[in-house]
Amino acid sequence: VHTSTHATTSANATLTSSVETITKRDCEVGFFIKATNSQTPQNPKIEVSPNNTDFVELSAGGGFNFQASGSDILGATSVKIPYPYVRVVLTNDSGGSSDITILITH
Repeated sequence: VHTSTHATTSANATLTSSVETITKRDCEVGFFIKATNSQTPQNPKIEVSPNNTDFVELSAGGGFNFQASGSDILGATSVKIPYPYVRVVLTNDSGGSSDITILITH
C-alpha cells in the first residue's frame, strides 16, 4: 500500500485522499475504499494531475469502474493513470457520517 487515508466525513461533506505520486506513465493502479457504517461509499471519483495542482476527473469510460464488494467496500483494479499524480474524492450525501478508509496501490 502506498497511500492510505482514513477520515470521518459528516453528512453532505467531501473527502479528498492523500495524493499518490506515480513514477511511470500509464502505470496500473488499484483503489480500495471502505466505509465502516455498512453503507457503500458515495460518489467516488479518481482525479489525476500533471503537476499536483490542476486535478481533473479520470473518466470511468477510460477502462475502469468501481465495483462493490459487500455493502461497505468499493474497489477498482488495474486503472491506468496517465499523469504522475492521483487522488480519490468522495462526496458523502447519505445523510449520516461515514468512517472512510482509502487505499491507493501500484
